[in-house]
Amino acid sequence: MPSTKVLSAVVEPYNAVLSCHNSLQRCSASFAADNSFMYDLAYHRLAIRRPTFRHINAIFSQTISAVTGSLRFDGALSMGLSEICTNLVPFPRLQFISTNYAPLVPPQHVTFNRFTTMDITRSVFQSADPKEELLQQDVPVTPSSTMSSFSAPSSTQLSFFTPLPPIRRSSFSAPSSAPSTSSSTSSTSPMWSGPLSPGVHMACCLMYRGQVKPSDVTTAIKKVIQKRAINFVSWTPTGFKVGVNYQPVTTLPELGLPRLPRSVCVLSNTTSARHQWEKLAADFDKLFSKKAFCFWYLDEGMSLEDLTEAREDVAVMIKEYMDVEEMTSREAARRKIETESLVDSKTESLVNSKTESLVDGNAGDARVDDKKRRRMKRPRLRNHSLP
Repeated sequence: MPSTKVLSAVVEPYNAVLSCHNSLQRCSASFAADNSFMYDLAYHRLAIRRPTFRHINAIFSQTISAVTGSLRFDGALSMGLSEICTNLVPFPRLQFISTNYAPLVPPQHVTFNRFTTMDITRSVFQSADPKEELLQQDVPVTPSSTMSSFSAPSSTQLSFFTPLPPIRRSSFSAPSSAPSTSSSTSSTSPMWSGPLSPGVHMACCLMYRGQVKPSDVTTAIKKVIQKRAINFVSWTPTGFKVGVNYQPVTTLPELGLPRLPRSVCVLSNTTSARHQWEKLAADFDKLFSKKAFCFWYLDEGMSLEDLTEAREDVAVMIKEYMDVEEMTSREAARRKIETESLVDSKTESLVNSKTESLVDGNAGDARVDDKKRRRMKRPRLRNHSLP
């Protein structure tokens, strides 16, 4: 997703919309990465003073490695690519998946932390600021970069967007050589909560690697559900899909990622994605309203209709996200009304039963008093002995 903070080219809104249009037509699921956020993530969370393209790729590769780990190693709960698509993509157009990874810590902090299954599970459901929490992945983001796809089992196509080298720029302005050191707190809602609507989650998948017991995973997920850290749509029968792989992650020490005994990657399909797509559509409209830089695409054999069609495709996708949110809101309102009416009916029946018991008790007391009065008025017979 083009950012006002990190831009590789002024035409990134065009490229991102075209990439989205191509993914919707050719892929079953898409994973994306935000260069701006991952740059700040490497700076703040991994304590890398000057993050490079290699560091950003190292972070993103851990997510891809977790997704494809079940294809290469054994585990208690294996999960293939076809299962990921089946469980995370309820509608063809809502295929962009948010990712979250934990733990991400500097190598010098590994000896001071245990990183239990409960700890890493709690971490991936926390806030977005890299200074405070582990990972953001606000919504599925689509930087304008080269996209590689491969064939998965059952003819499933997944696409992965390769991050671009971070370049510090202001919005549509000349580049600056100063590195970005500010926090990556987004103005939109992060993956689980935020200043805007956190959205609802249509599906969520937890991919564990390393020394992880299924019983510990069950306990951790129960804690997450009890704390209501994630809000699911009403029509999802089971919210979490879990995969456990016993092979720990492999990292390169020179890239700042330590080797840990266990880790987790979260894949989530959430309606909060529409906020980022709306921002992208607005940036696209600003350029396209002036037909700015369109000649580059026309020289490559494209037409303005191609850009217009891609923009309309994004608009339809945004509308589908809104429909899911609206449907969930209506269902929540209906359930609330039903719950309130049920409580009112139970309260009314309880009051009526108490009133009836009170009336019956008063009536019984009245009958007892009347019986006592009749006994008092009855004449007493004397016994006369015979002579």
